Amino acid sequence: MIDIQDKSKFKILLSFAKSNTGISLLYLADALTLKSKKNAEVTALHIEPSNELHHYEVETQELDSFREIKQVAQQLEQPIQTVFKISSDIDSEIVQTSNERDQDLLLLGVSESIYEGSLLGRFLDFTTRIVNPEKLFHTVTNAESPFTTFDRNQQINAKVNAMVGILIDKDFVKAKRVIVPVVLKNDEFLCEIIQRLIQHSDAQIIVWDLNQVLKTNESFKEKLRQLEQLVPNHLTITEKELNSDTWRDHDLMLISLPSWNKIVNKKVHWLPFTPSTLLMADRKP
Repeated sequence: MIDIQDKSKFKILLSFAKSNTGISLLYLADALTLKSKKNAEVTALHIEPSNELHHYEVETQELDSFREIKQVAQQLEQPIQTVFKISSDIDSEIVQTSNERDQDLLLLGVSESIYEGSLLGRFLDFTTRIVNPEKLFHTVTNAESPFTTFDRNQQINAKVNAMVGILIDKDFVKAKRVIVPVVLKNDEFLCEIIQRLIQHSDAQIIVWDLNQVLKTNESFKEKLRQLEQLVPNHLTITEKELNSDTWRDHDLMLISLPSWNKIVNKKVHWLPFTPSTLLMADRKP
């Protein structure tokens, strides 16, 4: 296995509103730190809107917010810190908390429910779990622009110093089999996450070079070659299109946020087959 000698701890902040989203983000953080938990620091952040909370409810709400995620953390033997805040500007609070704590990775969750009835929701094949089937025949406000969902997360990414990961959660639990579509030459930064998934989760990774990016990006190709040498039989590079069975057999798609925007704009036919998806934005230089 690759020996990552971190001089300082790899610090992950996961910010969640609902417990089930926080738990999925915790599973992801665990997949990235499993074999060196002493060299990692995982913090769960929950922020309550200030207009929805009375002062006498604060302590109870804090306990309730972290109860389930702490139970799962105990099962995973994953030490976590918790931070509870009250704010009228949740986005700014997330940015400030991440930057003040000098995080390496900020994880945000996007649940399926926000896609109910939207064009992108139908395209991502979330429709089987939609509560009201009649929503299928309507589109939500601004649905013609599928990225309105991510406007908030993209604004956060613009201000955060850490890498940012946005998990589109389809009941994510593990990262044993991962597909990484490479669309742009700047996707090279994903190598750090690929390496962590192999190191800590023994993940089998398919790097899918859609646009023959690796033929023109020597640095990217070399990093993958070194990974292949260090961990044989964990990395497959292909230019061939993946069939629906391959997608079904995988736990996670890892893709850069700019590449994601590109494939959604193209309305690629394979998008409905994708598993839980981690959209990654590189850290600021």
